[in-house]
Amino acid sequence: MKTSSTDPTAASTSATIETTIAMTSDAPSSAITTTNVFVSTTSTISTVISTATTTNALSGVITTTDAFTSAISTTSTVISTATTTSAPTSAITTTDLKPNASNITWLMSTFAAANQTTISLSSPTFMDIDDQNNLVVLGYYGNLFQMNRTTMSVIRSSNLGIDSAAFTYSNGYYFIEFEGSYPLIYIYSTRNLTNFIAFINGTASNCYFRQVAFLQNNTIMVATVEALNTIQFYQISFSSFSTTLLFSIPALHSAPYSLYKVNDIFLYLVHYSTATPIYILSYNNSNNWTLRALNATKPAASETSAQMTIDPYGRIWLAIHNFGVRVFDSTASVLLYSWPISTGLGGILLMDNYELFLADYDNNKIYRYKPNIN
Repeated sequence: MKTSSTDPTAASTSATIETTIAMTSDAPSSAITTTNVFVSTTSTISTVISTATTTNALSGVITTTDAFTSAISTTSTVISTATTTSAPTSAITTTDLKPNASNITWLMSTFAAANQTTISLSSPTFMDIDDQNNLVVLGYYGNLFQMNRTTMSVIRSSNLGIDSAAFTYSNGYYFIEFEGSYPLIYIYSTRNLTNFIAFINGTASNCYFRQVAFLQNNTIMVATVEALNTIQFYQISFSSFSTTLLFSIPALHSAPYSLYKVNDIFLYLVHYSTATPIYILSYNNSNNWTLRALNATKPAASETSAQMTIDPYGRIWLAIHNFGVRVFDSTASVLLYSWPISTGLGGILLMDNYELFLADYDNNKIYRYKPNIN
């Protein structure tokens, strides 16, 4: 997958890391303090959030104070071919296993026995289900596809051209993150792929936004920024799509890439960088944002984590380029299952009923498994 150059040496030096982090605003010696960054307010329009930067502090001291209380503000036609492959006769039997998805052995056996539907799409990466119940797929440096979840046929698509690198769905809109000069995020309605309705500029040309996530009832946007190796927090209005940069935090490794939101104060961060573990991005009781490495998820030196998801039992599923899928327990400390389905994976999407979509970037395929687990 095309990304900015990574530093495998730096990526492989991570131990168990918990770093307190806050707003980056060119303060000397990396000493940065924020005050009342997310202050409670009753205003419903473009709430102004105050920030303060302390300069000339000791090197390496980065803290936040009251950083997250509460902020309130308000087609071309494409023909695809889907093929369904019956499970091989050697598929693992589930006869003697308890039919319960809490049992990882039973669950993965069920996937092995299920039929697999394969769809050909160019360089698929990010996927989601939108408010129209469409499967939405971004082709890296290519098209955005809306697909019928039942037939897996393409309903419509938009040719985004070069530089389309990541995708996020939220609240009826597609946010397409681009590599290149301003603007860097284009916004489309789920009901119209012909023209974008708004765009968001970054803080620097060629900063390379990757996936974003939304907090506080869609009033805060968290953005991974690859070229700057930072995570940026913006105030955003979904009515006007105006944004204000609140603060930035260092991503600790090169190429921050994808986010998985659990709630407003707990997210997972995946770097598209070899031998780099998943990180927890969380807001703690000391009013600080912290990054903590989940070292058991660190892939091999030749492998790159791309995206993750969580199943109904809290297990973490990690799509790894140059391997396949690994499943960890809810604490990400125990590897439960390894599934070398394809070395080309670049994306994963798992539904509550265990309908599973895998994006095979290298081989231009989408794989769907529908094991009918209730």
